[in-house]
Amino acid sequence: LSAPGLDTYSLAYFQCYLRAMRGAAGDRPVYVLECGGASGPNHDGRDIDPDWAVFAALYGHAHGADALLFWRRDHKLEPELMLAISRAMRALDDEPLQSRSTPLIQGVGLVFALDSFFATQATAGRALPYLQTVQAALGALQQHQTLYDFRSDRSLGAEGVPADWRVLVAPGMTIVPAEFARAARTLLARGGRLVVTDDFGVIQTWRGAAVPQEVAALRAEPGTVILPAEKLRAWRVSLGNQERDPSHWQRTDAASWARPLWQAVDGAAPRRVTYRAADGSLLVTHAGARTTGDTWYVFVDPWARDATVSVPVKFSGCRDLFHHRDLAVSQGAAGTTVRIPTGPAVLRFTGMKPR
Repeated sequence: LSAPGLDTYSLAYFQCYLRAMRGAAGDRPVYVLECGGASGPNHDGRDIDPDWAVFAALYGHAHGADALLFWRRDHKLEPELMLAISRAMRALDDEPLQSRSTPLIQGVGLVFALDSFFATQATAGRALPYLQTVQAALGALQQHQTLYDFRSDRSLGAEGVPADWRVLVAPGMTIVPAEFARAARTLLARGGRLVVTDDFGVIQTWRGAAVPQEVAALRAEPGTVILPAEKLRAWRVSLGNQERDPSHWQRTDAASWARPLWQAVDGAAPRRVTYRAADGSLLVTHAGARTTGDTWYVFVDPWARDATVSVPVKFSGCRDLFHHRDLAVSQGAAGTTVRIPTGPAVLRFTGMKPR
């Protein structure tokens, strides 16, 4: 294929879908052939929320899509939706953003374990238990404003862990491929972190699986963090099934089980973009950013209010491309901060200063 594409209506998992496609595409473009956001939760004309369409347009580009097509069953776009989408398109009408920027990733990779997926399907009669574990992990990463990447265990085994990755998150990996085990050992040897669930490697009679001693050695590594799989699945079940809603994963705080995951990320792959509420706490929001190298673009979702956005680099200027206005920047030892009264926004940081 000259360009891979997918349909996605589960906007709650938009980042995951697009990072998966971006990883599979290589240098080819990625298209969202049918995109949610132009209809309500029931996939019809009721409960239309133009903010969903703005979110899909902005964050589709933030996470790596080259183009997306909105779809509705009745093939009609209401005027308010068209206007919302046009405002998002104007915000993205920046030549370096369009042609020279790439998604900003902070060194965290979420792993989809293909053999474990198929084994769960075979043993449980459905793959849902495995998928719930992965969805819980990505929900917790998104709650922590993590700009993560996404690959399969087979691709990591064949190609190795990318040099800029510092944390591997492999939930529900009941079968550990031998090639993945070797890749994980390489990451740990260079000071990275491996985050798994307590069912890691429990199935060992599978062709190509790592031998029990290899699995035991990985579990015992100081850089390995082990999470309780049942708690991940229970948390995912508690969210319900409205994945079309971009805020789906925000409904329940994952802190009861996710703190070790967050600590591993903070220690090995610190946040590149931080969104905070007025009281200084982490804002419940969607993270998204792109960079050309000397210019950073930070995306702010439509539901953000009275927020501060910080990046760990000093910039002299910032312009909100959505509202067409310059913003005052504050510089400190930790980098650059701007205040956002309301989203949505596309923040263009320019005038990078030497470290």
